[in-house]
Amino acid sequence: MTKAEIEIKNLKKNLNSDEAYFFLSSIIDADKENSPKRRVRRLLSFLREHKKFKETILEFYLKSPKAKFRCVTIKGVDVSLRDFLIGTSLKRGSPILKVVETKKPMLLNDMKQCIDKRAIFVGKSGIISSYILPARNYGIFIISKKKGKFCTEEIRLLQKYLKWIILPSLDSAINNEQNFNDAIKDSLTGLYNKRYFLLQLGKEFKEHMRRKNNLSLIIIDVDHFKHFNDINGHLLGDKVLRKIGEILSHYVRAGDVSTRFGGEEFCVILPNTNLKEGVNVAEHLRKIVSSTKFEKGELQPLGKVSISLGVSTFPDFAKTPEDLIITADKALYLAKADGRNRVKVYSKDIEKASSKL
Repeated sequence: MTKAEIEIKNLKKNLNSDEAYFFLSSIIDADKENSPKRRVRRLLSFLREHKKFKETILEFYLKSPKAKFRCVTIKGVDVSLRDFLIGTSLKRGSPILKVVETKKPMLLNDMKQCIDKRAIFVGKSGIISSYILPARNYGIFIISKKKGKFCTEEIRLLQKYLKWIILPSLDSAINNEQNFNDAIKDSLTGLYNKRYFLLQLGKEFKEHMRRKNNLSLIIIDVDHFKHFNDINGHLLGDKVLRKIGEILSHYVRAGDVSTRFGGEEFCVILPNTNLKEGVNVAEHLRKIVSSTKFEKGELQPLGKVSISLGVSTFPDFAKTPEDLIITADKALYLAKADGRNRVKVYSKDIEKASSKL
């Protein structure tokens, strides 16, 4: 008997037939989403369909990588209040965070104890009672009432719903998310890998064709990287690649997609970016790498670790994603042939220039 089958059997023992149907339906409903945030939203929507919780307000705070608890969903309030709280985090000193520290549920009847943005939300919503449940290391589940207090039966159902539905669903979603990240991330640099790059470039290309917007691509090569590895070893070479990956992660614009294409090559997808803007981004990255101190970088032929970059743009020089890669690669080739540590752009004259090299 599987773990899920054991859980379902336990549910049937402890709940009446209507409640068992409700819980089992929730499990099926959760399987429709892979993202932890979307799963929580769906499960809380389903919870409000239960007759005992139709008039409640539901909140869920997921723990972020920076250990902050951010609100990812609210059910049972109007749009303005929902938008007001979504994305905000609980502040230190909030009684709700005591639930995280003690790992025990709390029944909160004095809303004046709340000292963060949620206090404003609570005041506008007319909440008089909140039941707060810790969701292991994932976050905090809060259910609130405007009328009356929570009865023993409601608390029992909520605890079961969290234990048997929400937490196993989050386990599954986070595992799926981790597996997906492992499949699309480069283990050395933490950037997206070539597989994701090709998928994302195809997706962006279709979208930019539909909207008739510019889409630029930068292809980057670490100058004389084989020389660096030969004299310093591959472990130090890996450090160089990791550091360049960090630079790309930190200095590209929001919305740009940085990837490791393979070996010492990187790519950056620049949505809604024309050729001139793409060159500016490329030149900015080149200068940062050139001015960064790398261990043993002074032993390189140029006296430092540097990069060469090629830039191309849709629709100017490409009709397909493959065209964009080919033209940016040709621009990169010209940058390397012209002395390295520079940015070159693709143009109609580049074919003639390349043929003479």
